[in-house]
Amino acid sequence: MLRSIRLLVIAFLIIVSNQSCKTFAGADPIDTVWAGVANDRQFSILAELLKTSGWADKLNGKDKYTLFAPTNEAFQKLGNDKLQELKKPENSAALQSIIESHIYAGELEKELLTTTGKLPPSVNGKTYPVQRKNNRWYIGNAHPTKNPVFARNGILYVLEDVLQ
Repeated sequence: MLRSIRLLVIAFLIIVSNQSCKTFAGADPIDTVWAGVANDRQFSILAELLKTSGWADKLNGKDKYTLFAPTNEAFQKLGNDKLQELKKPENSAALQSIIESHIYAGELEKELLTTTGKLPPSVNGKTYPVQRKNNRWYIGNAHPTKNPVFARNGILYVLEDVLQ
C-alpha cells in the first residue's frame, strides 16, 4: 500500500514538473506561440505585423519566447493612420521596434512577473514596470486580459493595449 502511494506521488510530481505540459483547466497547450496568434482572429493585425517584421517564423520555431499579444482592438486604439504608416516599407524600423517590445526570450511565468515589479528586457532591450492596480495587473500601460496560454515553445499573454 505504501509503495502504491509513493508511486502515485512520484507520478504526480513528474507530471506537475513537466514545463512543456502546463495548461489551465485541462486544456491542451497550443502547438507554437505563432500558432496561437495565427489561428485566432482577434490577432489578425498582430499576425500580419509579425509576418512583415520577420517574427512569424521565429515564433514558430524551437526557441522559447514569451509574447505579449495585443488584440486587434488594441491595435485599433493606435488609429488607422498609425497602423497604415507602420506597414510601409520605409517604416520597418519603427514596426520592428514595436513588435520586439512585445517579445521576450524564454518563458516569463505570471507568478514571476507579478512579484518582481518589472519585466526583464524584451528582445530589443525595452523594459516595462509590472504593477497591480485595483486588483488588476498591468505591464506598462497594458492589462493582460486572460491567463497565459502555454505553447510547446513559449507563453502567450493577451493584451488590451499595445505596449508603449
